Amino acid sequence: MSDDKSKYGVLVIGGFLGGFTLLILKALPGFFAFIIGAVLLFFGFGIFTSKKSNDKLAGLVIIVAGALTFLSIIPFLGSIAGWILGAGAIALFVLGAWSGIIFLLGLRKSS
Repeated sequence: MSDDKSKYGVLVIGGFLGGFTLLILKALPGFFAFIIGAVLLFFGFGIFTSKKSNDKLAGLVIIVAGALTFLSIIPFLGSIAGWILGAGAIALFVLGAWSGIIFLLGLRKSS
């Protein structure tokens, strides 16, 4: 049971930090969105080339976040990319909150 609790504890932190990160990426002005998006794409491809499946998934998530940030400077695509970043942030917040509830219920059960 302690593995489940630690898994949900990590999901709480990851969900909330990921959601805040996506909101920050969404709010970046044009030049910074271009630079940060390009850096995320570069590092995402580097992580994606790893042999571990968890690293490949993390690399893919970073590539998508970088691409959406990069595309947010283009007028028409920017609104779509911003909407997807916002929806992703909300989804991560919901994941973090739900995992937090499960984590707290697991703590309550074990004590």
